Amino acid sequence: CEPYCDAWADKEFKRDILKRDEHKCQNSSCYRTNSALCIHHIDYNKKNCHPKNLITLCKSCNSRANYSRKWHNSFYESIIKKKYNYKEV
Repeated sequence: CEPYCDAWADKEFKRDILKRDEHKCQNSSCYRTNSALCIHHIDYNKKNCHPKNLITLCKSCNSRANYSRKWHNSFYESIIKKKYNYKEV
C-alpha cells in the first residue's frame, strides 16, 4: 500500500498521459477485451511518475502486468523508448 507521487492526484497530468498515448492500450499483444484504460507504472514504483515511466494500458493488460513483472517491465520500457525516443527509462 505504498503512496503515489504528488502528480498522481492531478487529473490533468493523467489526461496528458492518455492523450500522449492516443487513448489506446499501448500493449501490442493486447487481447482487446477491455476498453477501460488506466495508467501503469512501468517500474512498479508508484512514486516514479515521470512520463517515461508511465504507459496507458487497458485494465486487462494492466492486470496481466502484475505477473512476470521483470518481463513486463522490459517489454513496456521498450515500447515507450521506441515510440517516444526516450534515451533511458
